[in-house]
Amino acid sequence: MADGVALGAARLPPARAGRLAEPLLARADRGPAPGLAARAVLSGILPVDPLRGRGAPAGVEVVIPCHARDAELLPLVLTGARAAVGDALVGFRVVAPDDHVAMLSEARGLDGADVRIVPESAVVPEPLRAALHRLVPARRYGHVLQQLIKFCGAAETRDAVCLVLDADTVLLAPRVW
Repeated sequence: MADGVALGAARLPPARAGRLAEPLLARADRGPAPGLAARAVLSGILPVDPLRGRGAPAGVEVVIPCHARDAELLPLVLTGARAAVGDALVGFRVVAPDDHVAMLSEARGLDGADVRIVPESAVVPEPLRAALHRLVPARRYGHVLQQLIKFCGAAETRDAVCLVLDADTVLLAPRVW
């Protein structure tokens, strides 16, 4: 049962783990996010190595939409992602507003060879941004643009796996990707 899922000291076959997770995930779709206890159970039964048996991926690229206000926390985000992703890490693509690229490029802790800071305009084409301005209320524009950056960033990756992180999310536990 090497392919099972660890739940405490027990190992569950993947099909059984999936049946345990279904009600928790279904509940999350209907209303508020699952509570802390439900998230702990989900974390324990979801596979640590979701890609096992599908061939080794070429690498993991991490895409991080970032604003200047997130610059202070970003070095911790990069450090956490380096530790969590491990050897499979290909690099980081930090996507920032066009007028913040220079500031982020000079920020301490962001100068690694594996970190590329790219402008939003290189990830989300201008016609799409113009359509967002027309269709999305101004108070929601930033949030919707961030979701679009995540989607476009993942879609244009050249690597087998793309991990999208928010600029204020620090990974604390290693995972196999």
